[in-house]
Amino acid sequence: QLMPVTARRFGLIVDASRDERFDPRKATEAAARYLRWLNGCFKDWPLALAAYNCGEGAMKTFLRRYGATTLEGLYAAGRDGVPRETLRFVPQFVAAATVMTANGQLAPPRETTRATTLPAPAPVRKKRASASGRAPTSPPEGAGTVPAMRRISR
Repeated sequence: QLMPVTARRFGLIVDASRDERFDPRKATEAAARYLRWLNGCFKDWPLALAAYNCGEGAMKTFLRRYGATTLEGLYAAGRDGVPRETLRFVPQFVAAATVMTANGQLAPPRETTRATTLPAPAPVRKKRASASGRAPTSPPEGAGTVPAMRRISR
């Protein structure tokens, strides 16, 4: 899911006759190159992932505007000015990667696996019933976001 200009910057052909963003292998490799470049730019994986979602220019603007240096700091200082989609993207990405790795879907073949450890998923807690007798339908806004960011930023 790269914008056309970014896709071209990272080696994909995007023109009237061909769009390599629809080639899963090429698009994935370009996205990985972009994420690696973003991590080099921001020196922080949570910021790199958030910038992947909103664009590096927007992320630089948010950091400057709110005087933040980490995604956690940005969340605390500017959460009303930063798109919710961007603030939710990092914990959603970490959750998806954790689940897919646990199921073996993201893991490389055993003979090429390097020693890497992902954080263990949080234990599932049963929801308590409210005064009405029904379980809450969703957690409060932003619940669980900051701890997930802390885990992957170390």
